[in-house]
Amino acid sequence: MSEPINFKDILKNDLENTFFLPEEFAERHMVNGKEMDVLLDAYELMDRKGNRKESDHFDGIFSAELLMYVKVEDFGVPPKVGALLVLDGSKVYRVQEVTEEMGVYSIALGANKA
Repeated sequence: MSEPINFKDILKNDLENTFFLPEEFAERHMVNGKEMDVLLDAYELMDRKGNRKESDHFDGIFSAELLMYVKVEDFGVPPKVGALLVLDGSKVYRVQEVTEEMGVYSIALGANKA
């Protein structure tokens, strides 16, 4: 008789074999000079924008935001809030927030543009 599979094992299998596969959801990107599979999501941050104060924005400048999901084992040490993150060698973002859940970093990125 085989051992029962628990929820964490099922989730880990889904992360490895579905969400972070380039053939499924993830895309290959250069992050700070290192190639890795990531999920980029601009829609999730739309909800967060509603919680911001008007003083967070200035006339003539808007914040282009992106949420990046990446496996902890691929990224390594989490970036510090305020640090710069270079995506694909040319897009520079500032880290706004970092959380880690079940081996995956959720990194909120922002870039001020005129």
